[in-house]
Amino acid sequence: MTRFLTPWLARLRARYQASRLPRFLAWWTGELRALLPRRWQAALRVQRAQVLLRAEADGVVLELDEGGPRRALGRLGLAPSPSLAEFAERLGAELLRLPRVLLLPPTAVLRRRLVLPAAAAGEVAALVAHEIDRQTPFRAEQVWADHRLLPGPPGARQVTAELAVVPRERLDAELARLGELAGELDAVDVADAEGRRLGFNLLPASRRRPRDHRPLLINLGLVSFSLIMLVTAMAGLVENRRQAVAAVEAEVEARRAEARRTTELRKELEEAARAANFLAEHKATHPSLIALLRDLTDLLPDDTFLERLTITGNDISLVVQSGSAARLVELFQSSPRFAEPTLLGAVQPDTRTGKDRASFTVKAVVPRPEAGP
Repeated sequence: MTRFLTPWLARLRARYQASRLPRFLAWWTGELRALLPRRWQAALRVQRAQVLLRAEADGVVLELDEGGPRRALGRLGLAPSPSLAEFAERLGAELLRLPRVLLLPPTAVLRRRLVLPAAAAGEVAALVAHEIDRQTPFRAEQVWADHRLLPGPPGARQVTAELAVVPRERLDAELARLGELAGELDAVDVADAEGRRLGFNLLPASRRRPRDHRPLLINLGLVSFSLIMLVTAMAGLVENRRQAVAAVEAEVEARRAEARRTTELRKELEEAARAANFLAEHKATHPSLIALLRDLTDLLPDDTFLERLTITGNDISLVVQSGSAARLVELFQSSPRFAEPTLLGAVQPDTRTGKDRASFTVKAVVPRPEAGP
């Protein structure tokens, strides 16, 4: 896995360094930092600052580089050699944790630019190591070398790398002048015309100051713990929302079932009410047969009898024989129990009984119930 990931990460790092993204991020973070309170800005400057050492003829100059104008920290004498105690006294406890970089003069370092295919961006270190013999008058085992990728146009098919080499004897001589400070360096770089570091590290990895990785591990642990807690909180929030939605859906379903049951009960109640009121409505809208027969008996004269009586709802059909059949229409009209008497056909005399035979239709009038108190 390491053999597979190392070239890929190196290629990704090379593409990132060759792009314009680092300069944009530097500008963007600077603008964001300018919006913070001054105390926070000072704390961030200290975190990204570094201590620069320049060996001169009469001593070692110490400067603090915070990304802006450098601030002088003092000078250490070379005779007999700079001591760690004096160095720590010059820096103070707060600056001792900062990276320490020895700046070599431009004349001590040989620099060459190489144009490489963009596909080989992940193998720049190996390609540069092979180019030392061709681009410099030294062999690879005679120098300490490092490289950096220069920014180029986006989408370019080539990348530009800058090679920097310093003879081992020259670097050993510079480190020997520092005495005990040589073992406390994090990097050896070359200064540009304005005295700023270019971004190389010519110091062998075996001679660099041991880094305390505990703060990094603690920060990584805190970040991992924060991410785990964030994911756990988000999962808990999602689960709570899911349970709340499930509870609401269950309550809605229960209300729907209750509404359906209420509708069914209302239908059953209406059907029961219609069934219970059927007889009362029928009685209120239809005449009583006994009362109807009684009214007909009271209305018809004694010389009249019924041959046939048909009652359909409120409609009554009669076939009678009477001594005065024509007067029956007047009797029905004068009665409040009957209405719309109609004589069907002509009155026919019956020789067998000596009476007139006639057919009538009449409507029975149902009396309205009196209103209660």
